[in-house]
Amino acid sequence: RHRPSEYAAGDCTHPDRRGRLGLRRGLCASRRGNRRRRRGRCARRRAARCAARPGGRRPSREIPAHAGGPEGGIGMADSIPISAVVLAHNEADNLPRCLRALGACAEVVVVDDGSTDGSPRIASECGARVVVHPFVSFADQRNWAMDFAGLKQDWVLHLDADEVMTPAALEEIRRRLPAMATASAGFLARKVMLEEKWLRYSADYPVYVPRLLHRRGGRYVRRGHGDVLAAPPAASVFLEEPLLHYNFSKGWPEWRARHLRYAEAEAARIRSGAAQVSFRALISADRLARRAAWRALSYRLPGRPVLRFLYAYVFRLGFLDGWPGLRFCLAMAEYETMINAALRKPAESGIQ
Repeated sequence: RHRPSEYAAGDCTHPDRRGRLGLRRGLCASRRGNRRRRRGRCARRRAARCAARPGGRRPSREIPAHAGGPEGGIGMADSIPISAVVLAHNEADNLPRCLRALGACAEVVVVDDGSTDGSPRIASECGARVVVHPFVSFADQRNWAMDFAGLKQDWVLHLDADEVMTPAALEEIRRRLPAMATASAGFLARKVMLEEKWLRYSADYPVYVPRLLHRRGGRYVRRGHGDVLAAPPAASVFLEEPLLHYNFSKGWPEWRARHLRYAEAEAARIRSGAAQVSFRALISADRLARRAAWRALSYRLPGRPVLRFLYAYVFRLGFLDGWPGLRFCLAMAEYETMINAALRKPAESGIQ
């Protein structure tokens, strides 16, 4: 061991000092290495994120829209020039999800028919304009909105409160709208959702519904519990991007009560003779006419509830949708049973 007097003050050759300096240098080198490795990992993550984006560019900063007023969201300067009309009756749970998805629309109008659960207040808080009109049928409600709701845009997107537009569907409307004629109609497919699962097979996807009309164009007529166009449009535009339909969002008891009303309307339509079978329509190139014809033919078949289940669960591969698919197929078989029961009693009006 060296004596301290043999070394000048601050001499780095002292063994103890050399040890301390070496340890310090080692720690600093380790920290520098860790920093370099962290910077490398961050750079690789940024490169991967940029490569995953279209064109490999970083997106511009998005400013969140304020749904409660005109400052942002609904009616923004770069909004899609359409008026979205949403039909609502006691839809307090569904309206926020539906209306939030319509922030890119130039105008959103909720047509309420006397809700008692605060739906008008919720719609107003989400930035929509609320008008009130008594419900007669879906067709009457949509036609009234186009004629008397004071819509500011020429093109109207019709929705129910349990339906949700996706950003991709709205962007497709923005892209294709300039080429659409006044007398044409836009058709959207609906992705039926159950327990947040898309029923790709059992719900017979894609089923198209006419939802994009010009205010000076076509009108709706009631058919059963739903609505169809009163006359074929000059051109049918089938959009590739679908909307989401949360048909079971209020629970099974509400679904059954609603479909009991639907079954009564469908039974009244069958008794009236409106559901006539057209064998030419069974092989028509028009998918909507073909679907309606096959539906009318099914009313004349025995054991319709069982046939409906087998069609959806086996022929349409509904079993691939798992447990939600089985529940849906059983529910649709139950609906056919409701129609049969309604056919055995006098018809009732007032469908909502």
